[in-house]
Amino acid sequence: MVHQFTFSIRDITRKKYTIILLIFQFIFSFIYLSITGSQVINSIKIKNYFDKLDKYNITYYRFSSIDLNSNEYKNDVYSVLFDAIEQNYAYSAIPKDPEINSQYKLIVVLGAFNEIFDLNSLYKNNDTETVCYIGKNVDLEIGDSILIGERKKMPVEVVAKIPSEFKYAVSNRMCDYENTIVVSTNLKTYDELYYMILFAESTMLVNPSQELLTECQLAVEKCNADLLPVSLMQYKNNMRSFLFEDGFIAAFLFAIVVIFVLISSLINILQIIEINKREYSIHILYGATVKKIYLRTFLFVTSITVPIIIIYYFILDEFLSGVQIPMYVMILFMCISSVLLTFVSLREFINNDIYEYYKRSE
Repeated sequence: MVHQFTFSIRDITRKKYTIILLIFQFIFSFIYLSITGSQVINSIKIKNYFDKLDKYNITYYRFSSIDLNSNEYKNDVYSVLFDAIEQNYAYSAIPKDPEINSQYKLIVVLGAFNEIFDLNSLYKNNDTETVCYIGKNVDLEIGDSILIGERKKMPVEVVAKIPSEFKYAVSNRMCDYENTIVVSTNLKTYDELYYMILFAESTMLVNPSQELLTECQLAVEKCNADLLPVSLMQYKNNMRSFLFEDGFIAAFLFAIVVIFVLISSLINILQIIEINKREYSIHILYGATVKKIYLRTFLFVTSITVPIIIIYYFILDEFLSGVQIPMYVMILFMCISSVLLTFVSLREFINNDIYEYYKRSE
């Protein structure tokens, strides 16, 4: 086996520029597949979450923070939204500045948020309790406490970690919890701890009745704001075709790249083996077995695939955020590819008369 490995390394050095090109072709193709795969997966997740929210008919107003905060009628808007939250006909996800680490996001959630976005499945808190949930990248543990508040400070306990597949919607954005601290509380506690900045902009109506929409519209018009309610479902329907067109294009390009990589790699290996066929025939005529020729070619292909795997994972870990192809999938794919390419490339050579082939190669 040592001799065959030495021969395979020599085969690589003979065509080193071709091999380098082949390796980079594989690497960039797999990186591209990871990035496009990430886009397809994200599109599917967004579509699934939008579908899940259909039954809630989430509706919101695109308030302007500057106009609303300086308006003398802003309390009319707040009053309508307060009542809706108290009756679970609305939820808020209000962004605040976390004190523990500026790299994290902090949102304070009110109303029906926990029910709609499944936080109740992680920890069932009552209406008066203030608790904290954390995303998977937040460096805290269940049972830890953090200080929250703007008007005054209050400690709040971490009660659960949020799985990475959970999402939430604010306005027309679908957000993840990866680096997020979620403080779940009630309106009374929120008013004691925080100012109302960004409250109205971060509040969404849930299955609003015509009466509630009318009240909101009257309050909005008092503020001289030319706004109409926007349904998240309208946005979803507009986005659905866009997401799936992108997903289809990405999947189509994904298939083309895979075919291109396989065909190109096979052609390159066939070309290199073609160069080595006379040497193979000499080895067989001098007593080498067919098994050793297969082993030499397999080691040659494997010597190419190993650096591909190493460089691919290094680049993705250090520079890119695409979805990584699992290591075991990559290794399995490379092993199967090595075996198939070895047998396909040598099948014609082994089935021919070796002596005749040697004479034709002189």
